[in-house]
Amino acid sequence: MVRTSSDLFLSQQKYVDDLLHKIHLHTVKLVSVPSVARTTLSLSDGELLADPSKYCSMIGALQYLTITYPDIAYVVPLVS
Repeated sequence: MVRTSSDLFLSQQKYVDDLLHKIHLHTVKLVSVPSVARTTLSLSDGELLADPSKYCSMIGALQYLTITYPDIAYVVPLVS
């Protein structure tokens, strides 16, 4: 939150930073490579998670962020 003499600016930056630390992605480097369009995910891809509740918590936090970051609104439902 930033307050000026006439305005109040609310930001989700702290929420995003806390989320990245919580899921251990705060040290990941950004890349400018787009994902493949129409990628389909399958239940048989990859390994099962030891604790799915952490994944569910992360997806819920990302869904909340889609309210203020519409640029991620398309991709979040794909991974949920």
